[in-house]
Amino acid sequence: MNKAWLLVYVFVLTVIISSSAYPDDIQTQGKVCPNPSAPCRSNKFEFPAYALSFRLPSNLKWLNNYRSVSFYSVLLKSMTAIPDPDGPAGPQKCSGYISDTERVRVQAMFPTHKVFTSRFGCGSPGIGYTGVNYDYNFLAVYAGETKSEAEQFLARVKAIKTFPDASIRRMQVVLDYGD
Repeated sequence: MNKAWLLVYVFVLTVIISSSAYPDDIQTQGKVCPNPSAPCRSNKFEFPAYALSFRLPSNLKWLNNYRSVSFYSVLLKSMTAIPDPDGPAGPQKCSGYISDTERVRVQAMFPTHKVFTSRFGCGSPGIGYTGVNYDYNFLAVYAGETKSEAEQFLARVKAIKTFPDASIRRMQVVLDYGD
């Protein structure tokens, strides 16, 4: 009998600690804004130019995660992420991500499809993407809402012959609000 109560106690304690230690994951299912000339706007948060934006609720809750709807992208390039060597508040900056200069250059190739990059390991703002390995930063382009659209877009990318290793990924944008 004592073992059973101990297990119940440990379970309840684990639930309480995990629910208070981690932010809520709010599935907003906000639609992404894939046109680079018309990014989503919010009165509470401004997406950086390198990120794919999505519609956010008008009232964001501090220390909560918000997710976009699922979409497809074409990963064009990746590199090992190198985190901030002394943390996000330190004087040294992270490296190991695709520069915004390169993102803008590639954006010119796809004027109606947002080209975006990740900055894993670079501190705030807390924008991430599902369906990718956080040990690597990437350069990607929005490819559509369906796999069929993404496959057609991948064929277009491969025809350019600049990104021979390009591949399709299903993703969501994740905003860690208050990171």
